Order: sequence, then C-alpha cells, then structure tokens
Amino acid sequence: MRRNRRHLAALIAAVFCLCAVFASFAAAEDVPTPDGHLQTDEDKLFEFWSQPAGGTGLTNGEAVYAFDFPSAEANPGMEYFYSGSTEYGGGCDTNLVMWEQGGGIEEISVFRLRWDLLFSVHNTETDEWACGCIAQYAPDLFGELDLSGTTTHAVNSEGGSTHISALNLNDCANLTAVAFTDQAFCREFSALNCPQLNSIDARRCDYRRINVRPKDYSSSVELYSVGNGSVGLCGRDGSYTAEASGAGFVGWFSNGICVSTNPLLNIAEGIRAAACFAGDVNGDGAINITDSLLIMRCALELGDELPLAAADADCSGAVGIPDALLTARVAMGNRCGSDN
Repeated sequence: MRRNRRHLAALIAAVFCLCAVFASFAAAEDVPTPDGHLQTDEDKLFEFWSQPAGGTGLTNGEAVYAFDFPSAEANPGMEYFYSGSTEYGGGCDTNLVMWEQGGGIEEISVFRLRWDLLFSVHNTETDEWACGCIAQYAPDLFGELDLSGTTTHAVNSEGGSTHISALNLNDCANLTAVAFTDQAFCREFSALNCPQLNSIDARRCDYRRINVRPKDYSSSVELYSVGNGSVGLCGRDGSYTAEASGAGFVGWFSNGICVSTNPLLNIAEGIRAAACFAGDVNGDGAINITDSLLIMRCALELGDELPLAAADADCSGAVGIPDALLTARVAMGNRCGSDN
C-alpha cells in the first residue's frame, strides 16, 4: 500500500511538473521580443517577407524596397536625406507595417500595400533646401498573406496592386477593419474569430471564397463562386452586402434555392451562398439535379455537347465529372466552393 502511495505521489508530482512546463511555454509566447513585439507577430511577418516575390529573384521583403530612389548619382548637385530605411533588414519589419503601443507591447496598427518615403533635398550649388518631400511606393508581393493570430488592427490595400493569392486574418482579436480591394490574383479571404471586426471592403478582387464572422454575428458568412466569376463583400456595423462579378451570372443559391438574381445580395448572419455563373445548362433559371445529370452525360460523351461557359462549374477549362458533382452540391445546398 505504501509503495502504491509513493507511486501515486510521484505521478502527481510529474503531472504538476508537466503543467508547469506547458504553462511556461504558453507564457513565453506572450512575452515581448527584444523589439517589443509578440513572437507570433514577428514569425508571421518574417514568413511572409521570406516568400519569393514571383520570378524576380527577390523575397517579398526585398521587393518592398526594389525601387530607384532619388539619389545624387542620378541627380548631380543634389543631396538626399531620408527619414526611413530604403532596404530590407532581413527581419520581421518593413515600411509596410505600422506599429502602435498597446497592452504593454508594440501591436500591428495596420498592414498596408503602399508606403511613403519622407526625405529632404539639398541643392549643393545654390545651398537651397526642399524639406518634407514625399515619394510613394507600392511593391508587388506574392503568395498568401497569413496574419492569423496576430495583433493586427487593420489591413489596407489602397494604392497597391499585387500577386497576393489569399488573405488569412483568422483569430485576430484586435482586428477592426479590412479594406482589401483591387487585387486581381487574390482568390480567398478569411476572417473568423475576430470579435472586433466591424468594417469590411473585399471587392474587385478574384475572390472565389470568402469566409468571415463580423462583430456581433453569432455565426459566420460563407460566400463562394461557381463558374468563372468572383464574389465580394462590403459593409460595416452589422450591415453587409455581397457582390457577384462576372459574365453569365445565374443567381445566388443558398440551401439549394435561388435566393436572388440580383448581383447584390443583402447578407444575413449564418448565410452560406454561392454566386453561380455556371451550372444552369438547360437555361431554366435554376440549378438542379437535371443540370447535374446533363453535365454528367456530356462528360461521359453520352449526351449533347454543352456550352463551356455554362457547364464548366469548376473553371477547369473542360466539361468533366467534377462539374457535375459541383452542380449537384449547389442543387442540394451542400458546401459549394471549388478548390480551384
């Protein structure tokens, strides 16, 4: 009996030690780095800056500064004095990130796609000075922008045009506003578990999937596109409108029912809707199992050929069985997003 008690006591002590170790790891994540940031912020930013910037031979971080800045070499007789860096330091920070003090640490105030370089110019021949000069730079960035779990307050794409393919802002407790527009290569946007998010402008991109849960919504909003078109979302303070963009728009489908043929759709919390630009191959204004069977027969070369724009639901460039299955999902109200 005594031996069992000693074993039990040792086991309990070991459990407490493990709990202390895990607690120390958890606490370490909340300890500011030497730069005053959270480690999560630095890791996410560094990962994005380390991604290749397309085929340029640069990383995203280096692309931020890939410009011909005003210099004495290009303008003899002039001296230039910059207020900020003009090269990437290899860390988590670039001039696209603005920080602010909050909660005892430096939080990400806004991630933007354009930055301003402030400088002064001295004419050495006339000894004249021009102060407060501003040059704006908008680099081309590539890959997924994943800021999930960071302290980010806002994301703003104004003035930039990039190859960013997806925007992930899940679990950003401080996020209040997202204005990520006019990004022709961005196909996905997600902002779940962001309790302060009350302003969204996600339009004029190639969004094929949007999944967000705005402030005070008890459940998320899911938007998808079927066919060669895109979806968007805009609004604030609980009032949001979805937008379908593209040729051949059939309508918005939710739970297997066409809820609107207007490209603009007022959003209710919990809605899961597909903006359909394909699937209605018999032209009756609905997407149902009949359409799916017609696409299936065409894919198996058992029926008539169908117009590609109407039958290519997954945007693969050909009519196949996946198009029939995707159309069936829309008809039955199942998850209707395409992975392409």
